[in-house]
Amino acid sequence: MVKGLHVKIIGLTTIFSLLITGCTSTIENKEILKNTYFEVVKSEQNSNEIKAVDLEERLKDKTVDISDGIVYLTGENGEQKDYSTKIYTFKEGNKSLSVSYLDNDKKESLEDIKFASYIITKEDKEETYVEVYYQDILEANGILSFQMYPESVQEQKELVNLLNENKSSLYEAYYKVAEIIEEDSSLELGKIIDDKLKKIDGFVSNDNENLVSYSLNKDGLNLNLVFDEKINKAESVIIEDIESNNISLSYYKNME
Repeated sequence: MVKGLHVKIIGLTTIFSLLITGCTSTIENKEILKNTYFEVVKSEQNSNEIKAVDLEERLKDKTVDISDGIVYLTGENGEQKDYSTKIYTFKEGNKSLSVSYLDNDKKESLEDIKFASYIITKEDKEETYVEVYYQDILEANGILSFQMYPESVQEQKELVNLLNENKSSLYEAYYKVAEIIEEDSSLELGKIIDDKLKKIDGFVSNDNENLVSYSLNKDGLNLNLVFDEKINKAESVIIEDIESNNISLSYYKNME
């Protein structure tokens, strides 16, 4: 059985207050990749981008991998075009920093940053544990998202309680269902969720004809549950903040 927990948060204020704790302004320390990530984002938002050559110089003791990428940008007439990018990736242990520059065929002047990410993988695994991601967009001063793949429902709950002011009972319903998935136990919907779930018509699973999907909106939240009616077990549960779209949690399982 493969199980997956996921937390996604979008919002600059939330992310910076979470991750900048303990991050000094000096980058000559053991957190050099994380601190450089924040320096890159701040410089880009202040229209004072760190050039690719300066980034390499700053991290000259790290091995760099330079790869080609593509970014899709919307022009003045609303048409989308794809542009080539150069992605600089630096690694140290289970941590990595990637910065994507719009390619202009002149390495010494690459400075137009399109995205940056800082990733921590789980020890001795290739699986992502934490990812902070910045994307440059025209409509706002960039989007910064935080994603985490916790090891347990309790860890997921503690993180969300730290950041989230919404104390809706729907969160407690989510955690109860997630814990049942974690334990691989049977689920009695009426005993977990007091409010009436709405069955989603037209939901089809090609892998399991016994799966049905339920939805519930409450307190600005949407909870979605995929449930196996034959064995009374939940396959996945997702909860999203539909008003701000800032926080989403999910727990799923796949039978192998």
